[in-house]
Amino acid sequence: MRLSLLAAFLLLAACGQMNTTPDAGPTGNAANGMTLYVARSCNGCHGASGEGNSTGPNVTGSTTAGIGTWTLAEFTKALRESIGKDGMKFCTTMTPYPNLTDQQVADLFAFLQAQKNDTVQRGMACP
Repeated sequence: MRLSLLAAFLLLAACGQMNTTPDAGPTGNAANGMTLYVARSCNGCHGASGEGNSTGPNVTGSTTAGIGTWTLAEFTKALRESIGKDGMKFCTTMTPYPNLTDQQVADLFAFLQAQKNDTVQRGMACP
């Protein structure tokens, strides 16, 4: 019985019928993400590489100071709806980008996750 269950699992996985990754989405391209990061002026509030500044928080892949523990789904919600991992709405200074494609979001996420800066930057308090 165990052998047949294992065989069925492997067959489904091989055929692409089973998604074993809970946060599946497009694979991001960090170089494209960097271009988009600059084009959308994210660097104005979050620094040249997402390290944060007095305006916006650290959004690098740092697990201690940035968004290194975020999933792609959490990042997507933050970007499109300005809602954080904790479910709270961001300050009005964080522009939502509801029209970014899944690929663009994945590219931005790949770029930011590749950056590692452990400097804690919280940005300004909400007005």
